Amino acid sequence: MKERFICCCRSGWGTVIIAISEIIIFLYLVTVTSRQLNELSSPVLPNDTSIVIEPAIKLVVSSIGLIFALLLLDGVLRHIPGLMQAWIVWAVVVLFFIVFKLNLLMFHNQEMDFLESFLYIFLLAFQLAGLFIVLVYLMDIAPDQFQDKYTTTGGFIETSQLTH
Repeated sequence: MKERFICCCRSGWGTVIIAISEIIIFLYLVTVTSRQLNELSSPVLPNDTSIVIEPAIKLVVSSIGLIFALLLLDGVLRHIPGLMQAWIVWAVVVLFFIVFKLNLLMFHNQEMDFLESFLYIFLLAFQLAGLFIVLVYLMDIAPDQFQDKYTTTGGFIETSQLTH
């Protein structure tokens, strides 16, 4: 197995870096959203369930993201393409969510917070780079999954070898 270099490291190390940074990001998000839910469920606040819905959704999505980041790390370390492919599906879903959220922020008159917009643009770039690095690594460890089954690769066929 020959790994390609991407920027400054091999594609396998790049994929490990993506997985570990996603684990750290999602652990942070799980911690922050669970604290928000604890603060919102205090008896001092009125029992309005609408203020709890957004942090609950964020907690669920962050937990799912953490699971997929762990699957990616496990897939990289044990060379299991199926686990990395599961993360790729998750990454595409997250990309659609980020583009949707940026669309809402920029074009539909929601409050345009510079920091939040910058965060979503950074996440978009990070997710695209991660997707590229994981796809390159996946093509490095499992090249037969990305070849066309109906074409031949290798040497040319001589006309004398053809039979009628």
